[in-house]
Amino acid sequence: LVGSQIAPGTYQTPGTTTEFGGAWYRLSGTTGDYSEIIAIESVKGPATMTVLPTDHAVKFVGAGITWTKIS
Repeated sequence: LVGSQIAPGTYQTPGTTTEFGGAWYRLSGTTGDYSEIIAIESVKGPATMTVLPTDHAVKFVGAGITWTKIS
């Protein structure tokens, strides 16, 4: 959850350490309803994403992907 489990800001990853990619989701809620997806992007190589203070939650999927807060 944004604010209590992850801080708003910009995050970066060098990509996955496995042959499989991953994805990130910015969410307006946590019921699992498709309409709660604000933004989604697939990740295999280097990537940057921004968590906004207005986001309710963020979901990261994929093995071997490490995200670091850069601002």
